[in-house]
Amino acid sequence: MTRIHLEMIVFHTFGWLFAVREFLEEVEKALPEAERREREALARLARQQDWDESDYGAARSEVDAKFEHWIPRVASYSLLTMLQMVIETQLAATAKHLRELHRFPLKPNELRGDPVERSKVYFTKVASLPIGSDPGWQVLQDIGSLRDVIVHRRGAQGPDEKARKELRSIVARYPAGLIIHGKPDDSEAELELSLEQCKSFLRDVESFFERLFDAAGLPREVVFEQ
Repeated sequence: MTRIHLEMIVFHTFGWLFAVREFLEEVEKALPEAERREREALARLARQQDWDESDYGAARSEVDAKFEHWIPRVASYSLLTMLQMVIETQLAATAKHLRELHRFPLKPNELRGDPVERSKVYFTKVASLPIGSDPGWQVLQDIGSLRDVIVHRRGAQGPDEKARKELRSIVARYPAGLIIHGKPDDSEAELELSLEQCKSFLRDVESFFERLFDAAGLPREVVFEQ
């Protein structure tokens, strides 16, 4: 009798990443159409009420700010935060699965540190999977740091000099997709994260988990067992 074996940890991980990608693509498709509708509605209202140029210009500036600053900022910040959630939860879940699979005596949550760092130590010291040397590990760390900037500082550099330098070093690694608007010593200087950079991060995370599962011997495809 043939049995079908599917590694659920693999299925769930790539299911989450698939959902993030689909959400990103829907956002990209929806934004231009939403902007077009709002600008057309504004133009109709201006004609109907016979606005002068100054009133129309002021209202148009509000639409500009909405679609050139606020909505893209919220969309990209949300996407990166979701991606970090997947990284954190699925690293922890994979470590737990390997512990159950190989009956390791030590539990992942018995280690110290934040969830991602605990997972790294567990994979390296217990499961003999040195993920810290993986080419994608730096990207995962950068995503985590950017998430903290977004969640704890609303994307601003903040007043701490060390934190500002750390953020600017991350931005320097991704010059095509990350920008800081403001001077190096300006605590309110704000991070801009492009949707294209979110796509790039997503590809890097997918590749990282592919390598991790391969190294751990967890099949990424359905296995038919006799």
